[in-house]
Amino acid sequence: MRRSTAILAVTVCVVARPVALAAQGAGPLAGRSVAEWIGDLEHPQPLLRQAAAEALARAGREAAPAVPALTTLVRDVDPAVRRTAIRTLGALGPLAHRAEPALWPAWRDDDALVAADAGIALVQVAPDRATARFRALLDTTDARSRARAAAALARARPARGTIHALRDRLADDDARVRGAALAALDVLDAVPGRTTAARVGDALLHETRALPLLA
Repeated sequence: MRRSTAILAVTVCVVARPVALAAQGAGPLAGRSVAEWIGDLEHPQPLLRQAAAEALARAGREAAPAVPALTTLVRDVDPAVRRTAIRTLGALGPLAHRAEPALWPAWRDDDALVAADAGIALVQVAPDRATARFRALLDTTDARSRARAAAALARARPARGTIHALRDRLADDDARVRGAALAALDVLDAVPGRTTAARVGDALLHETRALPLLA
C-alpha cells in the first residue's frame, strides 16, 4: 500500500510540474534561461537538441546568443534537428545573418524538407542577398535548383522583379519548377493583375490537360 502511494505521488509530481509552470506563466522558455536551452543544443540525444531549438524559436530576440550553436546544428546528423535549427535561425531574421554561409549548403541538402526550410531561412536572414541570388538561380540549367529557388522566393518581398521572374518560370520545361513558381506566385501575388491571372490560368490549364485521363 505504501509503495503504491509512493508511486502515485511521484506520478502526480511529474504530471503536475508542466501544469504548475503553465499556471505560473512560465512563458515560452518554460521557466528556463536562454543559456540553459543553448546548453541543451549540444545534448547527445537528438530529441533534446530539437526541443531546445524549438524552445529558442519561441524566445524571439532573446535567442540571438544561440545563433552560433544553432548554426552548428545546421550540419547535424539528424534531419529533424537540422530542420528545427534552420527554422529557428529563420525566425530570428537578420539577427541570424552570421548563419548565412552555413545555410547555403543546407539549401542543397539531399533531404528536400531540410533544403526547403533552408531556402526560406535564407530569405529571412539575408533578404536582399538571398532574393537576388535565388532570382538568378531561376535561370540555372539545373532543374532542381530552379525549383528550390522558386519555392524560396515565396517568402521574399513581393517586388515586381521577383514576380516577373517567377512568371517566366510558368513555362519551364520541368514540372517541379512550374509547380514551385505557381505556388510562389500564389503567395506573393495574392491580388494578381490581369497578366498574372491569365498566365497562371493558362499554366494550370496546360498542367491539367497534360494529366493522364482517369480510368
